[in-house]
Amino acid sequence: MEIHGFPIFDENGNVARMIEYALDIIGIQQFLQPYLLKGEHIS
Repeated sequence: MEIHGFPIFDENGNVARMIEYALDIIGIQQFLQPYLLKGEHIS
């Protein structure tokens, strides 16, 4: 799981809100696993 967040500032520069979202990266990890075990580089 990857979690990202960033603040939304008001006109005075104070944090007024937060935006957060999560990504399920299990599929990506499963896809890359054979290449990582072999030491291959994917661009």
